[in-house]
Amino acid sequence: CCHLSICKIKNKMIMKKIILIILVSVFGLIEINAQTVSRTILKSGTWEWIYPECNYCTTKMHFDETKMYWDVYYFYNKKTNTEIDTYYLSDTLPDTFDKSKVGKVNNGQYIVMLNTNMRKGKELELMSCFKVLNVTNDELRVMVSYIPPSSVGGIGDIYVFKKVK
Repeated sequence: CCHLSICKIKNKMIMKKIILIILVSVFGLIEINAQTVSRTILKSGTWEWIYPECNYCTTKMHFDETKMYWDVYYFYNKKTNTEIDTYYLSDTLPDTFDKSKVGKVNNGQYIVMLNTNMRKGKELELMSCFKVLNVTNDELRVMVSYIPPSSVGGIGDIYVFKKVK
């Protein structure tokens, strides 16, 4: 009698382990799917970076038809620095920045950005790309899908922005 109960308990434990292994395997194979975002939603307000938390600045971004404005307020000197990127939306992750799509594509699963700045008297263009994981009227969740090799951060990093106005 006691031996049968112990066997039943062991069999249940083995089954639970097998089910757990199967679930972990299935979830490990699921790709993070992108969600389509519209320029209308992006342009509908100012988005504040809330995750991961930053202890030395606040970052807000807003969009128009062709530009993405990054306003970074630094706590230590109480100054705001604004970076301006050209952007477009795409359903696929591009290899290069396609300037002909700027201001023309209304929806996409990727926000493709081009930052242009001067270094040592030479114009430097750097493309980066966010995959849109989730978007609502109040929150934008993105994953870095492409960054230039010289950039800080990494592919796969997730950022969350909350609409503040």
